[in-house]
Amino acid sequence: MSNRTSTPKVARIAALLAALWLWLPQSARAGDGGDLAGINTYLMDTVCGTYTAITQSQINCPQLPTLTQAVLQVSAFLDLTPEAVRGGNSVLVGAYVDAGNPSRPPALAYSCTPQPPATTCTPPADPLDPISAWPIVDTGVLSTLRPLAFVHAASSTGSATPTQLYDKRANAFLYAAGGASTGGAVPDTLVLFYDSPDRTTNPKPFSAGDLAAKISLPLRVLNKDGVTERAVPAILQVVVPKAGAAPCSASTVTGNFSGNGTQTLSPGQIGVNCAVVSAGSPVSATLHAIVEVAVPMLITQNTDQLIVSSSPFGYYSPFNRDLGFKFGSGKIGIGPNAAPLNADTISGTPATYALCANLPTNSSLLPAVAAFYAIGHDSEIFLSAPLAPSISIGCPAGM
Repeated sequence: MSNRTSTPKVARIAALLAALWLWLPQSARAGDGGDLAGINTYLMDTVCGTYTAITQSQINCPQLPTLTQAVLQVSAFLDLTPEAVRGGNSVLVGAYVDAGNPSRPPALAYSCTPQPPATTCTPPADPLDPISAWPIVDTGVLSTLRPLAFVHAASSTGSATPTQLYDKRANAFLYAAGGASTGGAVPDTLVLFYDSPDRTTNPKPFSAGDLAAKISLPLRVLNKDGVTERAVPAILQVVVPKAGAAPCSASTVTGNFSGNGTQTLSPGQIGVNCAVVSAGSPVSATLHAIVEVAVPMLITQNTDQLIVSSSPFGYYSPFNRDLGFKFGSGKIGIGPNAAPLNADTISGTPATYALCANLPTNSSLLPAVAAFYAIGHDSEIFLSAPLAPSISIGCPAGM
């Protein structure tokens, strides 16, 4: 590690990239498409090792249960697209669908007023900076984001199937972006859009009390000590409220929040917001169901050193303060990593998708989304799903 610390930054970056292209032995393959042991070693020794003093003991450097998650983690730590990470070896190409979205939608069009000899331009309103109104759905937001596409299951006992965006069978879509609860501030909220064009809403509107979606939330609780965390897998049930009521007021979220058994809470008690709206989207102009979920990010100086620090390439890290929703004597939220930290990883157990959703069609609620995610230094949200995993990857219990 001392040699790595004294190496000039440019040389360290060159070594980092060189190692990226060489990590995968052709002969060793994991069930979801490549050498899982190889990329985990690269992640631990090369990527995390690049952060010098912060990780000399290699603390809080995740080891991932699937190759998909490992690729996302490298992407997040290095601010590279998953496609760039996989491009290091052809055995990984073509087996996945990926999406990388900015923390906020890029500006599309400024409103300018000619005032010779100068022109005054006003930046467009950004619904994610700050999140001042709820729900958010705006075609100007969704059109700037690249979703993951899925074919929903044929029955409630089936599984969602990821597919390419150009697949005409695709009938469920997941978008993600980072938002800020206050204007011009650090992105502190993960905003998820679950697009279900098969649930048309004209002339079939939702009724108060309808269960519009079931969504998994891989939450984490930061303990009172401010140093340790525990995983709290939760299930959000999005229920249509009565007319005039707040969009998420009839919904519930269930999980072991206290650490002493399962509780059912109002989403607002853990900083979560949700809504089901009727709108068009980039995938269908017909009015249909879009479910929105906003989840506070849990990112702290003590538990997420690699995300709080700037990347090895020198990109600025926006996470310059601790994030999380106050909960009891600690905080709660969704973490940045593609899988739990070392302390929570249990080898030999089946992998679990982080983001799953059962979405409405015109006839029933069906499994429609199953994906992994990671959050990068620049607050970019990375999404990915293996197209044909040969290992067991399922959705969390309760879905």
